[in-house]
Amino acid sequence: MSRVKMALPTQAPLPMCASGMIAIRSTPGTAARWRTCFQTSGSIGTPWSQAWTSGPRSTGRSTECVALRVWVTAVCFSLLVLQDTCRILSGVVFVAVLAQVGDGGSWLRGAPMPTERGEVGAAAVDGKVYVVGAYSGATNSNDAYDPVTDSWQTLAPLPRGLNHLCAAGIGTTLYVIGGFDPSVGNRPVDSSYAYDPASDSWSARAPMPTARGALACAVVGSSIYAIGGSSPAGDTGANEVYDTTTDTWTDAAPMPTPRDHLASASLDGLVHAIGGRSPTVGLTGSTHEVYDPVSNTWSTAADLPTGRSGIGAAVLAGRIHVLGGEASRTFEQNEAYDAATDTWTTFAPLPTPRHGLGVVTVGDAIYVLAGGMRPGDSRSSVVEIFRGS
Repeated sequence: MSRVKMALPTQAPLPMCASGMIAIRSTPGTAARWRTCFQTSGSIGTPWSQAWTSGPRSTGRSTECVALRVWVTAVCFSLLVLQDTCRILSGVVFVAVLAQVGDGGSWLRGAPMPTERGEVGAAAVDGKVYVVGAYSGATNSNDAYDPVTDSWQTLAPLPRGLNHLCAAGIGTTLYVIGGFDPSVGNRPVDSSYAYDPASDSWSARAPMPTARGALACAVVGSSIYAIGGSSPAGDTGANEVYDTTTDTWTDAAPMPTPRDHLASASLDGLVHAIGGRSPTVGLTGSTHEVYDPVSNTWSTAADLPTGRSGIGAAVLAGRIHVLGGEASRTFEQNEAYDAATDTWTTFAPLPTPRHGLGVVTVGDAIYVLAGGMRPGDSRSSVVEIFRGS
């Protein structure tokens, strides 16, 4: 009688269900002998076709081997079902863990920018996000992103190439202040410009008293607070206030810790200056100082948990989110400050770590645009959108 071979798939992995030797009692003739009927390597990944082993061609052996093989196959099938079930359950658990990020929020990708850029200025005007300047490449670029249509529009370029500039939106006007001019060896400038989206045109405004780049800006009412930065004399704590209604500048109490590449945001009428770099604090400054325009005084607040520079900040749901940054590497941190409790909370990290990026709030989301993915002169066209839970 010919041997019976089971039709077993050759690609499916063998689960660890029959380790070592399995022997049955074979009964051809009068003498009882043990013969190997089924043998595996005992490791997942052994082809099922290798499970067949040769033996005497006896009716007793074939019948018992077939019976055993059917039984083993049933056990293996059950284990495969269990294995798949475990995989499904582990996937469910993984999804549940992601969903339970809770306060971590979530990220989406937006349409990429028309050009790759870094060390930009960015601000929102009438629901659109404007990104201006760049360290290299299109240094006078001016592009607008529409969150509703997820699309970009290229607009009238800056009057001059700039990087490390400050941008702020008030009413229907975009303001650009300071920065470094690449046409003169990245020298700090004192220029101020206003952009009118309705006419797609730029106009010069009163120059800033202290020429500087890598500064931070915050808006309170109709005024723009230009804070810190790198001036011809080095890092400065300059705090100069631009009144957009009168086109004039006034000096305010200087920031106690001079630094550049910092971030700033206004919350409940106060101006927060966070992080940055200087010879004193190094590349990973965590200093957090708060300016009160009413009393013209500064106070300290809880330090940024992850010190860094080249960062951006924006307010969402009553918290100041500080994103990205650089030192010896680029940072993915998304840390948010709650002024009511003077505490920081870690949120879902920036998917693409960057520095010199634009960080702007529109509606219920923070838009993180452009920025270098490596420390130093690097650029990208990445747009990532954060929403809190």
